[in-house]
Amino acid sequence: MISFKYKCVFIAVPKTGTRAISRFLRSTAREDESTLYKGYRSHMRLGKIIGKFPETEDWYKFSVVRNPWDRLVSEYSYLLRVRPGLRKEKLTFREFLLECKGHGKLYTNHIKPHVFFYNHRSPIDRFIRFENL
Repeated sequence: MISFKYKCVFIAVPKTGTRAISRFLRSTAREDESTLYKGYRSHMRLGKIIGKFPETEDWYKFSVVRNPWDRLVSEYSYLLRVRPGLRKEKLTFREFLLECKGHGKLYTNHIKPHVFFYNHRSPIDRFIRFENL
């Protein structure tokens, strides 16, 4: 999310509470303070955000980090909910991990390392631990 009024950028890493945080940020904004802009997509890498919105390079940037194992368990549970075929196949957590390790069909942005989203020369001002939300 980008707030032009407050000059800040929230780098939304999947499976770190992004939906809840985005909902909260939107709920605190007045109607005339749009925080989402055309060209911005959820879970955009910092470099892409700055590429599309160069003025944000010097703005305050924050993100949430989460224990990698907790993120994987969350993604596994999510996939079983949204892809009934995996539940029918009785995909075990071990099989899920092996599939991800081999960069198979289940390897998505949702499980890429945090650094994938921050890989840019512009520093992040604040990291918030998911466990402290």
